[in-house]
Amino acid sequence: MRQGDAGSHRECGRKIIVMILVDTHVHIHCCFDIGIFLASAALNFRSAAAASCPEEPCQAVLCLSEDAGSSEFERLRNLASGHSSLNGWSISRTGERQSLVASHQEQGALTILAGRQIRCEEGIEVLALGTCRLYDDGITANTAIDQIHGEGALAVVAWGFGKWTGRRGRVVRRILENRTVEEISLGDNSGRLAFWPEPGEFALSRRRGFRILPGSDPLPFSSEVKRVASYGLAVPGDLSSTEPARALIGMLSDSAVQTRPFGQLETPLRFLRNQLAMQLVKRQMEMSLV
Repeated sequence: MRQGDAGSHRECGRKIIVMILVDTHVHIHCCFDIGIFLASAALNFRSAAAASCPEEPCQAVLCLSEDAGSSEFERLRNLASGHSSLNGWSISRTGERQSLVASHQEQGALTILAGRQIRCEEGIEVLALGTCRLYDDGITANTAIDQIHGEGALAVVAWGFGKWTGRRGRVVRRILENRTVEEISLGDNSGRLAFWPEPGEFALSRRRGFRILPGSDPLPFSSEVKRVASYGLAVPGDLSSTEPARALIGMLSDSAVQTRPFGQLETPLRFLRNQLAMQLVKRQMEMSLV
């Protein structure tokens, strides 16, 4: 993956299109080794670039969506003030609070945006991308969207297995009926089975002009560290080196900007294994609270 510098891509007097590859749903779980995490992201972004935009310079972005109580972005930001090396990776700050750049001499650069995942009262999840603000779990989805939009961040109503069925599915459809394309996007993730039909809400969102943002959404198992950046989107543009979060949010909030997905959805065997593992994790958590 060739890294591009903002505003400098010209060849024979012709402006070169820069592609921004984005994983819009990223967790850095406590079981992840951060050096392996960054190396896996760089490798997967290179694979995506080779498959979807081999002739174009690419920039790579990870959008964090941290749960309440998680502070991995702040941990990385604190590393930027020292001389720590993470398997050859170094962290530097930008001109804005909500973004960082991880750099490696051989593997290139990754832009990392702060963000949060809010577990809403209705049982659905809303992501706040490109913000350092902390949000309370348990608020309504509409309250979350209002707060995120008011902050200038990107609000994403995130799909999850079983989370858009029945009453919760009706909540999502009401949000699509009552919100504008500037206020929300929908989130897809790589855990969705490839051969299953798309959720009906995706078709409704397309008819109404809402953007669907794919992301990897790695699960809290050590093997999932290699999943980051395996699913996402490509958007033409050129990120500012000083305010990349602000620039990307502006692009993704603009319905005129065309994007295309990259990566693959889940295989049946891996899907079944992950669902069984997640049920075991939930059961262990419930037992620990007894």
